[in-house]
Amino acid sequence: MLTLGTPTARAWDVSSTHLALTEAAVVRSGLHRVLMDESGLTQGLFSPLRVDPQWLAADERRLLERTQDVVHADSGAAPLGGPGSCPTGRAPAETRRFCVDGDAWELTAVGWLRFGTFAELTPSARLSHHFLDRADARAATWDDPDLGAGQLRRRQTAHNGASFASRFTRLPENRDAGSAWSWLRHPPADDPLSPARLTHHLEQARLAASPAERAHHLALALVCTGALLHVVQNTAVPAHARGDALAFFSALSSARHDRGLPLAEFVRQAYGRRDLPLPAPANPTVQTRPLATTLGGHVLSDDAATWQSPSDVARTQLLSESTLPLAQRLDPTASAGEVAAGLLDQLELSPSVREAAAMTPWPAPRGYVRDGNGRPLFAFAQSGDRYEFFLDDRVYRDQAVRLIPQVVEVSRSLVDLLYPAWPTPGGNDSVAISDTWQEATLHTYVQDRDGVRREVGRHPLGPGQQPLPPPPPLGDGERSVVVLTADRVETPRVVVQLPLTASPNDTSATTEPKPPAASTATGPSEAAVTRPAAPPPDGARNDPAAPRPDSGSSSPAAGKMAEDGGESAAQPKPPGETAE
Repeated sequence: MLTLGTPTARAWDVSSTHLALTEAAVVRSGLHRVLMDESGLTQGLFSPLRVDPQWLAADERRLLERTQDVVHADSGAAPLGGPGSCPTGRAPAETRRFCVDGDAWELTAVGWLRFGTFAELTPSARLSHHFLDRADARAATWDDPDLGAGQLRRRQTAHNGASFASRFTRLPENRDAGSAWSWLRHPPADDPLSPARLTHHLEQARLAASPAERAHHLALALVCTGALLHVVQNTAVPAHARGDALAFFSALSSARHDRGLPLAEFVRQAYGRRDLPLPAPANPTVQTRPLATTLGGHVLSDDAATWQSPSDVARTQLLSESTLPLAQRLDPTASAGEVAAGLLDQLELSPSVREAAAMTPWPAPRGYVRDGNGRPLFAFAQSGDRYEFFLDDRVYRDQAVRLIPQVVEVSRSLVDLLYPAWPTPGGNDSVAISDTWQEATLHTYVQDRDGVRREVGRHPLGPGQQPLPPPPPLGDGERSVVVLTADRVETPRVVVQLPLTASPNDTSATTEPKPPAASTATGPSEAAVTRPAAPPPDGARNDPAAPRPDSGSSSPAAGKMAEDGGESAAQPKPPGETAE
């Protein structure tokens, strides 16, 4: 029977590893330039965006409120403001320090991405759709023969504070959770962080009439993006890629309830949030491009011969705790290669890994099984007349340095897939429509000096390069904006915008929303909300824990992150290796 003290299962540590992976990916992507050039947010990733709780669906508001309870203050993911944060006008000025505007929450664009990383494990039972099936990675559901999805959800439900009876009867969270592959390709409609919700928010971030609505939906789109990155990053963990849920409850020490995933704990202690083995910085003059055209293609490669995703590597070339050979007798007179081949034949590994694998040293009481490239697959140690097999720090370090750079690159690719630049080979007088896009439409808007838009035309577009229509007549202080929308297979829609001409009397250089002195805004719920006067907070206050990327990065966003502060807690030293 499962005990009341059963811990929750987690992959990469959220507060250190996941945040570092996401931040490294973002500064390597084109998102900073897209936000500045096309969305009119002059501070790019560091532009403040507000979420109005009155415009949220019930499940979205519940998710945001629950996530704020688990966000760490030094993570850069804690929004300012919120319901009840603003005292009355008679209160001392100091008490209004963290007041935003009415009941709105405010955070920078990169802060909302971080927030989504935490939201994906709120509650922690959401981890159930982060696994791939061990036998068929493209299966809609997954199963661990040692610990089924039902048992995992019971353990997670216990951690989430559900009643004792609910752990063994009807589970309150994710009773029918499928695999990560299914979640990406056929997302549930009732999931506030699903790719389907992401599509909705991306559309409204461009098509909504008022700048406050567009900023609201852009913030929520970034939250969904952070959650999506969390899922994809987790599928690169061997235990996730192999459907090995039992590995998440491995003993980390002699303490009774100190359990978790050893690889995740090793990476947290060895690298923290600052020192991950990141890939080389990208050339800032070269436009980054997606590695795959679909969300699922970033998890399982469509053509493994040309590119392998980190999930493919974790699933076919690496092992997790519960997928190792069982303890057994070995023939000391056999060669090192013959013994290794006999062990690896029991495992689901690619032929390239099994070829030329050997026990080193052999015969010996302790050592490693290494692949043909000399990489340690797992350790062995003699116990009586049998040999036991396990993973240790040397194996975890090798897995980390192989996987983490690839995870960063895949995360970067996803960001560029979801937030593309204007698709044209040159100039702003045309648009290039991909052959894989469907129902491509060009929307023409006229935007007044307050940022309010009205649609004045729609133009269906075929594949290939198409000229833009002539700009519409503009009044005093108006400008024209075109927005391209197009459907993609198993991927959120293409939604990009391009600010065009402005009237001679248009003094607004940006579409970035500014808080009015006293305004009335109408949101998706068609409810009017009156806002009291409030000065806009500065960007640095909204991003208190901006990370320091690797020193080689030349991205302007990376430089800003490096200036804005860092992690305060010193990281512990990596643990020692356990097999010689």
